[in-house]
Amino acid sequence: MARQGVSYEQAKQVFTTILIQGESLSIQRAREAHGSGSNSTWQQHLAKFREEQKGKSIRTLPESFPDELVPMFEQLWVKANEAAENRFEQDQLLAKEKEVHNEKEVKALEDKVNMLNEKLTEALENNRVLKAENTQLGSTLNEKEQKYTQVNTKNNTQIDSLLEKNKELLTHVDDLKASNNQLSTKHSEAIEELNAKHSSELERAERNEAKWINLYDDEKQNRKSLNHKLDELLKENSTLKNIEKEKISIETELRLNKEQLDKLDLRSKKDEKLNSELLRNNESLKIQLETAKADNLKFVKEVNKLKEKVVELTNNQTKTKGQANTNQ
Repeated sequence: MARQGVSYEQAKQVFTTILIQGESLSIQRAREAHGSGSNSTWQQHLAKFREEQKGKSIRTLPESFPDELVPMFEQLWVKANEAAENRFEQDQLLAKEKEVHNEKEVKALEDKVNMLNEKLTEALENNRVLKAENTQLGSTLNEKEQKYTQVNTKNNTQIDSLLEKNKELLTHVDDLKASNNQLSTKHSEAIEELNAKHSSELERAERNEAKWINLYDDEKQNRKSLNHKLDELLKENSTLKNIEKEKISIETELRLNKEQLDKLDLRSKKDEKLNSELLRNNESLKIQLETAKADNLKFVKEVNKLKEKVVELTNNQTKTKGQANTNQ
């Protein structure tokens, strides 16, 4: 429920009582004497009361006052009016000073708001620039991913080509061993010497095979390192998984080929009595073995080239990852 305001009659009675007590009229003194009312209401009542009392004597006060006290109250009335006027002027000066102070505070707040708006505008502009840079970085990353896919596809093609050549070489070795089995029936007299030479060549082939396996292991280790780096960069790369499957397939084929070679060696030892004519065709077999060694050497060179390309690809990926980290 709203509080009832102070009426002018109540304010007039309060003003009169203050003047009779010999005190100066003021808004604060009137509020304290009455106990309620807003400053603006008391200011309006005080202004009206002073306007009414201009030119009037103390006889305008209540008629119950004794006549002998009238002159004294008239002097007191004049002094009270003068004091009230002075107090009113002081209140106006204080109000004006407070108004100026409030205007300064409002101006300071407006300046602060304008500064914050400028900072907000600058932050929005920075945000727009960062978004544009992020978009550009995303485009650059997509281009690098496309380049990587192209290089990886080319690498897979080279691996497929090498696998095909490996199959051809193994087929050629199988053909040589088939020829060896056919000629073994014609070389019984020189079987021991041929077996010794054959064992020597076989050991060389095994050493070459071991060397190739070591190179392949190195390549495999490099590929594992490359795959790890690529996994960190792309997180999910199905192409690398396919490469892993192909490597497993290659390893399985090599193991099977080695087992076939072991079986052929065992079969060659069992057919020693059937190699009577092998000595007369020894020179031909040597030529064929030299051809096989040349093919093997060529295959080793191709493997070395593949290893160099893998190393180059690893370096490129490392540079790409470094540039991506720098851009971030």
